[in-house]
Amino acid sequence: MGGSEIGLAQSVTVSVGSGSGTAGGLVVVPINLASLGGVQTAAVQWSLSYSSDITSVAFAIGTVATSAGKSIACNGNLCLIYGLNATPISDGTVATATLQISPNPSTSTIPIQITGVIAATPLGGSTSTAGVAGTVSVLPMPELSGLACSPTTLNTPGTTQCTISVTAPAPAGGFVVGLSSNNGNLTVPSSATVNAGQSTVNFTATATQVVADQAATVTASVGGDFRSATLSLVAPAALLSVACAPSDLNSGATSACTVSLSRSAVSTAIVSVGSNNPLVTVPGSVSVSVGQSTATFQAVVGSVNVDQAAIVTASLNGQDRSVTLSLRARPVPTADSVSPSAGAGFRQTFTFVFSDSQSAANLAAVAILFTPAQALENSCFVVYDRNRGTIQLEWDTVLGAQIEPVSSSITLENSQCTIGATSVAATALTTTITLDITFKNSFAGLKNIYMYAADGDGSINTGWIHRGAYTVAGLSPPVPAADSVSPEGGSGFMQTFTFVFSDSQSSANLAAAAMLFAPGLVAENSCYVVYDGNRGTIQLEWDSVMGNAIKPVGSSTVLQNSQCSIGATSVTVSALSTAISLDVTFKNSFAGLKNIYMYGADGDGSINTGWVQKGTYTIAVVSPPVPTAESVSPSSGGGFVQSFTFVFSDSQSSANLAAAAILFAPEMIVENSCFVVYDRNRGTIQLEWDTVMGNESKPADSSTTLQNSQCTIGATSVTATALSTTITLDMTFKSAFTGLKKIYMYGADGDGSINTGWVQKGTWTPGQ
Repeated sequence: MGGSEIGLAQSVTVSVGSGSGTAGGLVVVPINLASLGGVQTAAVQWSLSYSSDITSVAFAIGTVATSAGKSIACNGNLCLIYGLNATPISDGTVATATLQISPNPSTSTIPIQITGVIAATPLGGSTSTAGVAGTVSVLPMPELSGLACSPTTLNTPGTTQCTISVTAPAPAGGFVVGLSSNNGNLTVPSSATVNAGQSTVNFTATATQVVADQAATVTASVGGDFRSATLSLVAPAALLSVACAPSDLNSGATSACTVSLSRSAVSTAIVSVGSNNPLVTVPGSVSVSVGQSTATFQAVVGSVNVDQAAIVTASLNGQDRSVTLSLRARPVPTADSVSPSAGAGFRQTFTFVFSDSQSAANLAAVAILFTPAQALENSCFVVYDRNRGTIQLEWDTVLGAQIEPVSSSITLENSQCTIGATSVAATALTTTITLDITFKNSFAGLKNIYMYAADGDGSINTGWIHRGAYTVAGLSPPVPAADSVSPEGGSGFMQTFTFVFSDSQSSANLAAAAMLFAPGLVAENSCYVVYDGNRGTIQLEWDSVMGNAIKPVGSSTVLQNSQCSIGATSVTVSALSTAISLDVTFKNSFAGLKNIYMYGADGDGSINTGWVQKGTYTIAVVSPPVPTAESVSPSSGGGFVQSFTFVFSDSQSSANLAAAAILFAPEMIVENSCFVVYDRNRGTIQLEWDTVMGNESKPADSSTTLQNSQCTIGATSVTATALSTTITLDMTFKSAFTGLKKIYMYGADGDGSINTGWVQKGTWTPGQ
């Protein structure tokens, strides 16, 4: 080991770290290497010494020694870090020592000495060495510090979680704590063990059901040290009462019953319910929800032939409470009133009121009769069947009937009357029936109004009762009218027209309406539109009037001939009026002043308005659409990533713009450029290949990425207003496409014959 290998103030220090543990436990401390003055260490040796408070030690190689390819060899407390290489060992942990503390150490601080430190350089020389001692601190033995349980109030039966706390981590083998309860209704384990190194342990206390609220104390003990926690054990709610109202009930009646507990339920309480009388039906049980002290149920009475009693009983946890119901026999139906009970006309909404002495539910059927005398044949004879929920109008012969569900829009009809809208409403005792009735001309004259009601199987009934009279007036035939068109004048090539037709009796009578735009009353080569009320369609006649184009009202389909096209349509109906709205676009070849004619027809068309002129409209010649490449934003700047917004417009409609193109290039050359095309008909964005012999394509609003050698197109979107189309592109330029680029825009209408040509709208410098 030549002296030339040892520099001035060069030395190696091996130090033992410090640690702490409990009596009888293990402590791991590091053994660290520190080289001073530039010296390098290829091998190191040391020896540990300590008092009998440390009973054994085990060594393991450290990270810096492993990184240098070294091994460890120990003989007792003497260890050597070495290797068959000259690799220096970096400063850091060369080994660890695992020390076993005596179960009964004599001191709380145990010194650890390191002696006999020897270090070798990579060339085999030696250097100055030193050893730095460490210590092991013995932690104190734990003591009880607390006992806590949550929750402290237990709804019995139930459980709570308790936690024992100690002042220090438990030693090896754990720390055993004794447990006890002063109440036999609360059980706990006999003991709980705090695991080694831990300072808490949990256990479960379990309470059985109690009949009265009470307290229980849980105690934890170690030697003569005690800690306690007091718990409240809560008894379940008791059944207090059961009550029903009303308590006097007729056949088919229902009573609302309530069970009450002595306190709010802490868990769902299932109360059993029963009746000693088969005529009274109750549920088998009822639930009182958590936090509630009552629950309700219904007692339903069947058919009572003689007065009698029934006892309803509620039971909970061996407790019974009862209520007595009195059951009364025989309900009595009545036919109370009709409104109006007098009057005249051919159409009227009548309201009939029936009732039952016990319950509206007893009323099984009612009948209503309009007749000169109390004869059923050839009358307006209406029956309501409650069980089936139907209204029926008897035939003239009374050998059958037309029938519909209550509230149905179906119309019932015989030779005397028509039944339109119907409704039935019931309260506790009353049933109200409303009928819209239209009488026929052949049934004109004074008619008596009779009412009839029946309970159950009909054996209990009112018989026919006269409640009013009504004079049926003769009805004039319906008269259609062509009322108006709006606007009734003006000019342009596109307009929404609203045509209003009416009928003197009902808008439902209007079977068809026609609208004609023409220089005179000539149907050929005109804008001739027909509304068919029966089929719910709009049709535009051909130029020859030998056929037509047709669509449902409300359809977005466009109808057209040589004079006009019909777009959006709608029909709105009120009591007497029908309003027809048409979006009309006129052709250039149909320019000039045109009269507006209207025609309405009822039924089979034999009753009609004839053609009536209601306005004029001057059709203006429409200039051809002109597309424009408006702007790009930003229109200048630089960078590899940018979101660009391009705005195109059309002088007539954004819908005319069939395609738009965008070009980033040094000059007006499409090859090896960033060349983007928007196809409105297909709804796509495409990026042309470098050769412009093909492209990559995606939906206009897709986030799919398109790319060529010049750029990448990310998220895209297209929005349109009345005249403008805005295209937004998220663009990333490739590093090979740097330098000033011009931004060109191109827009085309229809088949492309009308276009903007390429227009420069800005510049951009990728990479700037």
